[in-house]
Amino acid sequence: MSRRGLMNLVVMMCAGLMVARVVAAQTNPVPSLDLPASPMGAAPGAAQFTLTATGTGFVRGSTVTWNGVALQTTYISGTKIGASVPAANLTAATGAVIAVTQPGGFPVSNGMPFEVGNSESAVTLGRADYSIGLDSQSIVTADFNGDGILDLAVVSNSQSNFTVLLGHGDGTFTVQGSVGVATTPGYAAVGDFNNDGHQDLTISGVGAVYVFPGNGDGTFGAATEYTLQADDGPLAVGDFNGDGVPDIATTDATTGTVSVLVNGVATNYTVGSMPEGVVAADLNRDGRLDLAVANYASASISVLLGKGDGTFRTPAATISTTDGPWALLAVDTSNDSKLDLVVATPGYTQTENKMVVLLGNGDGTFKTPVGYNVAGNPVALAAGDFNNDLKVDVAVAAESGDAICLLEGTGNGVFKASQTYKTPAGVAALAAGDFNKDGALDLAGSYSNGASASVFLQQTTGSPVATLNPTSLLFPLTVVSTSSSSLPVTLTNSGNAALTISSITPSTQFSQTNDCGSSLAAGSSCTINVVFTPQHQGTQTGTLTVTDNAAGSPQTVSLQGQGEFFVVSPLSLTFETAVGTTSSPQLISIYGEDSTPEKVSFSVYPLGDTSLFPYTNTCNGYVPSHATCTVSISFAPTASGTVNATFQITGGGGVTKVSMTGTGQ
Repeated sequence: MSRRGLMNLVVMMCAGLMVARVVAAQTNPVPSLDLPASPMGAAPGAAQFTLTATGTGFVRGSTVTWNGVALQTTYISGTKIGASVPAANLTAATGAVIAVTQPGGFPVSNGMPFEVGNSESAVTLGRADYSIGLDSQSIVTADFNGDGILDLAVVSNSQSNFTVLLGHGDGTFTVQGSVGVATTPGYAAVGDFNNDGHQDLTISGVGAVYVFPGNGDGTFGAATEYTLQADDGPLAVGDFNGDGVPDIATTDATTGTVSVLVNGVATNYTVGSMPEGVVAADLNRDGRLDLAVANYASASISVLLGKGDGTFRTPAATISTTDGPWALLAVDTSNDSKLDLVVATPGYTQTENKMVVLLGNGDGTFKTPVGYNVAGNPVALAAGDFNNDLKVDVAVAAESGDAICLLEGTGNGVFKASQTYKTPAGVAALAAGDFNKDGALDLAGSYSNGASASVFLQQTTGSPVATLNPTSLLFPLTVVSTSSSSLPVTLTNSGNAALTISSITPSTQFSQTNDCGSSLAAGSSCTINVVFTPQHQGTQTGTLTVTDNAAGSPQTVSLQGQGEFFVVSPLSLTFETAVGTTSSPQLISIYGEDSTPEKVSFSVYPLGDTSLFPYTNTCNGYVPSHATCTVSISFAPTASGTVNATFQITGGGGVTKVSMTGTGQ
C-alpha cells in the first residue's frame, strides 16, 4: 500500500486510444486558488498574521503550504481557508509560493506567489535572454524538478517542441533539451495529472491535446494524446467534476467551440465566433469551476457555469466587450471577494489595443467593461502585486508594440495609466513569479518572432541595473602580433544602488583597460577600452565579459577582428587630373610581417576594369618576408567630375582596402 492509500487502476478508452491512469480509491477534489490571497503580501519584519485564501475544492483537513512547508491551517468552507504565517517566515525580503494540499498530501492546488518585500514607488525591469526554439506563443512557470525553485517551459510553434529552463533561485536559468510534440503545438498549461507529486505539462495541438508526465527532475515522459476538437488554442486546467484529477478545456477558433476533456472524454460547447482565450474559475461563488471564453471575432465573452459533475450549462451570458478580445484572466481586482475578468483586446475589425476590466457581480455576470490603453496588439496577461502595495497589478504583452505594459491597480478595480517597457521583439506570452526570491515579482516572456525567451527581473530599491553599449565591436584589419587602436564600451548603472564590479575580462587576443574601478555609483557610467592583438591571421572572435551584482550578470559584448600579415600605407589616395591625360603615379607600400612570403592579388572595386585607375606592382604575386613591395596607381579620367573607387589587396589572411578619389578637370 502506498503512502496515499489503496489505489485503483482505471483504464479508459478515448477515441480508440487506451490510457491508464492511477487514481485514489477515495479522492478529494483538486483544490484551486484565486488571486489574490488576503493579504497578498507582507513587509520584511512583519509580525505573525492570518492568511485567508479563496478558491474551490477545500475540505476538512486541507492544508495551506508555504514553499511546500505546511502552515497551521483553519478550514472555513469549501471556498475559503485560513492559515497562520509565523514571523519566522517574514524576517527578510523573499518570495514564497502558497498552495493548498488535500489530506494525505495529494492532490495539490495551483501555486500562488506571496511576496515579502518593501513597497516600490516605481517598477524597474532588467532583462536576460535565453536562446530557445523559434516562434513561441506560450510560456508557463512551475517547479518541474522539485527543488523548490521556479522553472520555465516554453512552447515553440514552428519547431514543434517545448524547452524547459531550470531555475537556480537567483534569477538565472539553465536551458535543458527540447521535447518534441507530435503536431504543431500552441499553448501549454501545468497540472499534476497523475497525482504523483510531479508537475506535468499539457500542450494543445491541432485536433488533440497532449499530456507530458513530469519525472520530477525537469524531464518528461512520453506524451499521452487525447483526440478532440481543437486547433492548438489556449488551455485551462481544473478539476471540473471533483474526482481529484485535473481536467482540460481548450478552444477551437475554427468551429466556435470550447472542448472540455474530462476523464478522457471530450464534450464540445458552442460559444462565440473565433474563441481564443479561456479561463477556469468560480465566477458565481457556488464552489464549482466555471469557464469564461474570449470570442475574438464576435467581440464577446461567453460564460459557462459549471455543474460540478464535469459538464457546463449552455453559455449563461454573452458579454459584449470592445472589439477583438484575445486573452483573459479571472482575478479579484476590487477586493470584494468577487472574481473579475481582465481581458487583452487587440481588436478584430478595428484596432483597439486595450486592457479591458469587467468587474464581477459574484453571480457569473459582470458590470460594463472599462478599457485602458496599452501598446500595440495586446495578446497575453499576467497578474500580481508588482510594486508590493498589496493591490493587484496587471502586465500586458504588446506583441506588435515590442513592449510589456504594466498597469498598477488601485485596489478598487481601477487601474493607473500604463507604464511601457520596451522589449527586443514582440512578446507573445507572459508568466509571473519571483525568480530570484528577493520579494519582488518578476516576469518571463517569449517571442512570436524570435528565438529566445527573456526573464525580466525587478530591480528593487537598492538594486543596480547594468547595461553595456555597444553590445558588439568590430576591429579594423590588424597586423598579427601588433595592437589595434582601442574601441570604447560604455558601462552604465541606471539603477538606484551601487554596482559592484567583480571582473572585466576579454577573451584571448583581446585586452582592455577601464576607469570603472570596483564600484560604479547609481546613475553613473564608465568606459572600457578594448584592444585587438591578433596572434593568428584571419577572423578572430571573442567576448568581453563584465561580472557584477546586477540582474542578468554577466553582461557581455561580442568582439571580432581580423589578423593580417601585411602593413599597407597609405590607406587613401586623391587625384586631380586633366581629362584625357594620365596622372603621375602614387605609391602604395606593402610590408610583409610574416617569416615567409605571402601570396597577394589586387583588384579595383567597383569599376571592374582598371582603365580609370591603371596600376603596376613590384610584388610579382607575393609580398616578401620582412621587406616591402609597391603598387603604382595613376588616374586617367575620360570625363570631368569625381570618381570614387577602392583598391583591394587580398592576401595575408584578409582584404585591405585603399580608398581612391579621382577628379577629372
